Amino acid sequence: MRDFLARLALQDESVAAALRVLDYFDALDARGVGPEAYVRGAAALTSRVVGVALAGRRLSLRVGPGGDRLRGDGAEEKNEEWPSRSIGPATADLVWIESTDADTSHGLVLERIAQGVQRWADRLDALAPEPEQAWATLLNDPIPEERSRQLFAALRLDSTRRYHVVAHLPVEWGEGLRASAVVRGATVGATIQPAPFAMGPQVGGKARFGIGPAVPVEELRSSWKRAVIVLRMARPGEALTWDRLGVLAPLFLHAQTSDLLASPIISAIEDGNLPWLDETVTAVTQTGSIRGAADLLGLHHSTVQKRIDKLQQQFDLNLGNARHAYHLWLACAAHRYASFGTPENMELDVRLTPRPFDDPSS
Repeated sequence: MRDFLARLALQDESVAAALRVLDYFDALDARGVGPEAYVRGAAALTSRVVGVALAGRRLSLRVGPGGDRLRGDGAEEKNEEWPSRSIGPATADLVWIESTDADTSHGLVLERIAQGVQRWADRLDALAPEPEQAWATLLNDPIPEERSRQLFAALRLDSTRRYHVVAHLPVEWGEGLRASAVVRGATVGATIQPAPFAMGPQVGGKARFGIGPAVPVEELRSSWKRAVIVLRMARPGEALTWDRLGVLAPLFLHAQTSDLLASPIISAIEDGNLPWLDETVTAVTQTGSIRGAADLLGLHHSTVQKRIDKLQQQFDLNLGNARHAYHLWLACAAHRYASFGTPENMELDVRLTPRPFDDPSS
């Protein structure tokens, strides 16, 4: 076929031009070049300004016939009379030639650019998947260091900024780059939010949130690990932030669930069948008195006193002593952490009261 075209080109200049286009782009294809090389080549072949806009990759450029880059991406001001071609199905990616002249070679040039850029994108995606897929891989798979760097780059985040990872139930929540991972049998959402990011401590319902610390892009898995810790400590309807927990959350960084559940006080919580335990201990710890806890819970003080009497007898503690009260509250937090993912924990529903580390004025 090429021999036939070569002979035909001797008699028809348009065929000769088409053959030059084919030969030129075949050579570029063989070298595995990127979009800029295709656009530069097209600008040289057509003696026109050629532009490409890849919206999904935040890449746009225009190149003049002399091979120099021009200002502006040209996509918004593109003349409807300029010949253009979409790159890939159902995308806004586009390549165009800034010319109103009728030239039969322009269509062929645009086709070859589109094909070449699409092949380049396919090669890149084999190494750098879409951001959601890259984030899911980083969360769930063991990855060599070199591959990790590629995947962090594939997230397409601003390397000069810091980000929080928010671990959340339900999985579908808010906006941002999101993936999911299984935490002790429960599917948990993981959404990346630019810093600073904050939520109120009470969100209501049965939703739970754990907000990891703000970190550079390459440390997002560290923020995720810490977000999961505070998520596991949260009660339904709460949003806990790693930074606001002070020294408490780091205590759980290396905690083993089996060790926590083997603790006598946590075992007693597990077996006690006291659905009001958490809210009562939290209220007493917060207010420091029976009457204050009753006001916070909206209960008669005698009801709270009966609860306290039962807890003191069951756990052999004096809840009038702040250290004992905080000890039991911390055991409740450890129990939630250790039991996360169990049917009882996932269905847990307690009255919301401020925690000891919450600032009532915030």
